[in-house]
Amino acid sequence: MRRRIMGLGLVLVFLLPLVAQAQGVLVVEDPGQSVRLPRPGIIWPPPYPPHPPHPVPPPPPPPATYKIKELSVNARIVDQVASVQVTQSFVNTGSRQLEVSFVFPLPYDGAIDQLTLMVDGKEYPAKLMKAEEARRLYENIVRKNKDPALLEWIGTGLFKTSVFPVPPGAERKVILRYNQLCRKFEGLTDFLFPLSTAKYTSDPVDEINFRISIESQDEIKNVYSPTHPVDIKRPDDKHATVSWKVEKQIPASDFRLFYDIGKGTVSTRVVSYRPNDKDDGYFLLLASPKIEQTGERPKKTVIFVVDRSGSMSGKKIEQARNAAKFILQNLREGDTFNIIAYDSTVEVFRPELQRYNDETRRAAQGFIEGLYAGGSTNIDGALKAALAQLTDPSRPSYIIFLTDGLPTAGETNEMRITANAKENNKVRARIFAFGVGYDVNARLLDRLVSENFGQSEYVRPEQDLEDAVSRFYRRIESPVMTDVKIEITVDTAKPEDGPIVNRMYPKGPIDLFAGQQLVLVGRYKKSGAAKVVVQGKVGDHVQKLDFPANLVEKSPDESLGFVEKLWAIRRIGEILDEIDLKGKNDELVKELVELATRHGVVTPYTSFLADENAPIGAVTANVDRANRRLEALAQADGFGGVGQRAFRGAMKAAEQAAPAPSMGLPGGPPPAAEAARAFKESGNALGGALAREAADADREVLQAGQNMRQVGNRTFYRRQNQWIDSTLMETQQKNVQRIKQFSREYFDLANRYGRTMSQYLVFDEPVMVNLGNQAYLIEP
Repeated sequence: MRRRIMGLGLVLVFLLPLVAQAQGVLVVEDPGQSVRLPRPGIIWPPPYPPHPPHPVPPPPPPPATYKIKELSVNARIVDQVASVQVTQSFVNTGSRQLEVSFVFPLPYDGAIDQLTLMVDGKEYPAKLMKAEEARRLYENIVRKNKDPALLEWIGTGLFKTSVFPVPPGAERKVILRYNQLCRKFEGLTDFLFPLSTAKYTSDPVDEINFRISIESQDEIKNVYSPTHPVDIKRPDDKHATVSWKVEKQIPASDFRLFYDIGKGTVSTRVVSYRPNDKDDGYFLLLASPKIEQTGERPKKTVIFVVDRSGSMSGKKIEQARNAAKFILQNLREGDTFNIIAYDSTVEVFRPELQRYNDETRRAAQGFIEGLYAGGSTNIDGALKAALAQLTDPSRPSYIIFLTDGLPTAGETNEMRITANAKENNKVRARIFAFGVGYDVNARLLDRLVSENFGQSEYVRPEQDLEDAVSRFYRRIESPVMTDVKIEITVDTAKPEDGPIVNRMYPKGPIDLFAGQQLVLVGRYKKSGAAKVVVQGKVGDHVQKLDFPANLVEKSPDESLGFVEKLWAIRRIGEILDEIDLKGKNDELVKELVELATRHGVVTPYTSFLADENAPIGAVTANVDRANRRLEALAQADGFGGVGQRAFRGAMKAAEQAAPAPSMGLPGGPPPAAEAARAFKESGNALGGALAREAADADREVLQAGQNMRQVGNRTFYRRQNQWIDSTLMETQQKNVQRIKQFSREYFDLANRYGRTMSQYLVFDEPVMVNLGNQAYLIEP
């Protein structure tokens, strides 16, 4: 077995070591392997006839090892040109000096100039290689090392520096500066930074830090990363700062960022992806309202409904008071509000909505200070009191509802509570529910928000309720356009074609808020030039905006394949929502299994796919097993009930096409692992065969990293000591072509399909991959 020592894409491979780093590749030009000749031995009695002693093989040289301490990327993008500085600190942890050179793959050929490399303050010259010359170097490194890590960069150019030394134990700080002309498509500027070699690493990097500033003469509208959960700060219409920082982590994909510029109240861009011209295509729609409102802001109504039952005593009621104060302090002149506190009874701050001003603010603060915990939980009564105050359908109205328990006073049946809220909601008020702790009826809260145009959020016992509520309120404090409906039409469509798009998520109508961005995904069945119509209310007036778009007939490559995967993640969340709130049916469960299989989305209900012995193509058996596991949704409260629904909510709100295990919730572990633990608790509580399934799921989620791999936009499953591409049909697998790794045919495949496909050839073990609808078995 070849030895590969890695850290943030650090790939050290013998025979000829190379270090594939996040922003480039360190190639060890002179391994410096000392050879210690053995001392001849003495043989007695001497053989007849005499023979020379057998040579003893020399001991292996000491290993070359590196430790990546930090990677920092700073970029400034002005008018499509990015000035990038990359700083990386690494330590030679081996016992010998290495002579290395630095190779930097270009994000796309011809896009970079003025590259400068500094090592501990000394500049090293670099040579620009075009794609063909770079291909020969990539192939040479891959052949000599018998390691495919660099293969996915075939087809792009590169910069290569001269050799520099790294003494044993020494730390080196490498600074790389370059200018990059970003690509532009469908009106979006596309910034790409190569991080993908890091997916081969075995050691997490201490710290990875990205900071990208965007400046424009025109208004910056949509800013979106399909690959990483970035933080976006927008101080005004013409500046944006994007940051992403993690510690002790191994990034698994390139860093990608889109943004566009434009004018008007709302800007919309559409990115489409269609893997072939026979199946449905997928689209991603980004919509951003204007950051700074020049006219009068729409007035809104906010009602804060807080649980003050006995279980809220102590820290929880204190945090609830602070959350109420935060909302109160951030209302605007002209807004209306009220506060409702409930236990066994319901108490209202004022009998009717109050117009926000200094006087009402001070009075409300006094009411908040007087809140204390005690009594039972009358959820139905509190909601009726809140909804009864809302009579003006022209104003955006929001109910922020907090509870930490089950309904124990008044109406306690969850179906009737939901029906009452829906009936009493005369103005399309949006109910946003916060479940505090694990004693809540999570299914009830999900029903309430589903029927009342809102969403639910669950605050763990160790989390800060005040922080969760204030973070949420910042998102909704400035509505720009409300009751928004989005329609997409294709110019060449005929009436008999029916709806062109379907299954759009999130479901509408929706509200757009200043500083926030809508990320909507959907499917389309007819391609061509299209028109996007955004219609909603701006204040008291209905506004209708048209935007051009293009729905592709067939995508030339998989560079936008994340659109399909993001749609699949959200669709799985919606399927689980529908099963939980409306009941199971075989069609939904089959779709759940098929989507989870194709896209590698790990859920506790389908985690058996991570078991190496589970057949991928046994749809009927897999549907039966998923059906059994979905019985765990019968638990509505406790850690099991809350954890399962928090996981589902994370998928419905996903904005990156990351596999489910990496979608983290604030303050908690990855949802797939947490959902497995929640599923296990539900299984144990409900007992029987479900308990056995729950134990399996807990184990299987842990196995997902060993038996499932996400490479680019595809999922590979390990079965019978080989990896299988999830996009392959059984008929294709029966007509497989065998290719030896590192053979001429192997490199021909990489060159023929380019980087998009060659990234799927970088396995050390046998892999069956779908290239151009042909199955190839790549054998070491």
